[in-house]
Amino acid sequence: MQQYSARSPIGLSSWLHAAAQEQGDREVLIGVENGRRTKVTLGQLESKSLSLATGLRSIGAGEGSTIAIWLPNQIELMVTQFACTAIGASVLGLNTRYRSYEISHLLGTVPLHAIVLPSQFLGIDFVGTMKESVENRRNIDPSFRAPDLIFLDEIPREAAEIGARCYRFGDLASAEELVDRRDHSAALSNLFTTSGSTSAPKVAGHDQASIVRHALADAHALDVRAGDRFLAILPICGVFGFNSVMAMFFGGGAVVLMRSFDVEEAARHLRESGITHVIGGDEMLDALFTKVPDGVDLPLLRRGCITNFVGRVKSVVEQAEMRWSVSISSVYGSSEIFALAAMWPQDADQPVRCLQGGVVVECGVEVRVVDLDTRLEVESGVSGELEFSGYNVIERYLNNPKATADAFTPDGWFRSGDLGYMANGGFVFQCRAREALRLRGFLVEPGEIEEFLSLDEAVDEVHVVGVDTPTGTKAIAFARPRPGRSIDEPALLAQAKQNLAGFKVPLRVIEVSEFPTTAGTNGPKVRFEELRETARELLGEKPEGPQSDTDNTST
Repeated sequence: MQQYSARSPIGLSSWLHAAAQEQGDREVLIGVENGRRTKVTLGQLESKSLSLATGLRSIGAGEGSTIAIWLPNQIELMVTQFACTAIGASVLGLNTRYRSYEISHLLGTVPLHAIVLPSQFLGIDFVGTMKESVENRRNIDPSFRAPDLIFLDEIPREAAEIGARCYRFGDLASAEELVDRRDHSAALSNLFTTSGSTSAPKVAGHDQASIVRHALADAHALDVRAGDRFLAILPICGVFGFNSVMAMFFGGGAVVLMRSFDVEEAARHLRESGITHVIGGDEMLDALFTKVPDGVDLPLLRRGCITNFVGRVKSVVEQAEMRWSVSISSVYGSSEIFALAAMWPQDADQPVRCLQGGVVVECGVEVRVVDLDTRLEVESGVSGELEFSGYNVIERYLNNPKATADAFTPDGWFRSGDLGYMANGGFVFQCRAREALRLRGFLVEPGEIEEFLSLDEAVDEVHVVGVDTPTGTKAIAFARPRPGRSIDEPALLAQAKQNLAGFKVPLRVIEVSEFPTTAGTNGPKVRFEELRETARELLGEKPEGPQSDTDNTST
């Protein structure tokens, strides 16, 4: 198959056409629904996407239009993706968990021409959510026009109440194939929402040429080979799932699509579907690997990537290497700079692969670390804010000039808002800069305290937040015990005093049954502000728990 330079200014649809011409019979998608598998080749994907592209044009979509895809991981999602790129339209991925608040906000942020959605999926009321979202927008702007709705199945009768033009996906997708195959490499291609856990989500967009270039770089970094298979357990609507799938496409592999993450089904795919690559959050991979029975070999699985959400990266990396000799590496990325922007090499030492961060996947990606106060670049090993420059960085947030101005330095570097330092030929991500704790004048990463407290066999998961008090910021830990256990606060604090510098010892260790979370595109994310508010309330009650105000210089 023809190999393109990482810097080739080629669009997604142009790549698909060239690839289909050379390897039209190459299997690229495997859809799984109700135990039935549907396989799609490169040639079939191109034909289906060009037919849908003609159908989209027939309802007025084209260059500059935006089509939202509100679907789980299924073949129609990828057909719509390439159909949009063929006519120069952009794609906005919507998580199936989104409800009226998120949809209403995005309807006011992105001018949508149409939304592709299922009539039903997992009992979700898509029509009801759309009706409420459109009503919310019309309450703000009476002239608001609802986007066209393209239903995968029959059009629900209730859809008429939305006041939108409605179409069947099959009708649009049965049009003649698009004839004029223009390259749209410079066109805005994919829009990703940023995390909305602390504020309303922003929208970050990337052009087709950047997506192609990054997919080639990721395919090389992940050692993707012809015939490989990737298990898509992350939603493709998010940047993490999207970049993972693109890497497999451009590396010569195929993608097994899971409509939703069912751990039993995913474990079965690992054993029976020839999976070579798996990528996900630590909670997902921990659950997945635990479901593979002891003694069961996974001879084809050889590479994985992981991000930290619940503090289980180390145990997942160790388990994969011990049981199957599989190299799992931590990765780094975001909607603004692409997921899989950096990862640790496959042959890096295990402790390094457990660190969040990595080595940038392409020389066109640049990273520097600057002091939080002076904004001057710091030496290797010194913590500061991570800043990025390169083909992978967005030019702006869509329709949000203030957020754009705040996100970029005068010399054009993107301010990630993440704390980290250069090391091991790459960089290490520590935490969000706003989550870093300034304890007695020292900058402390919460993860350092969390990692120590997690060593206690009774602790299943722990998170540390900072709370301002009259005597300065104090660290407060929230710990969830393992089943059948309880948190011994005095004992944990005593251990901390013996092993940590005094300013790192938390004021309290509070037992919780569950952590407050918000549904993120790549999995649940802990709502730290809610933990801080809980901590403030507890401290306001002046609890009689053990405290750690006295200095302790032991390490």
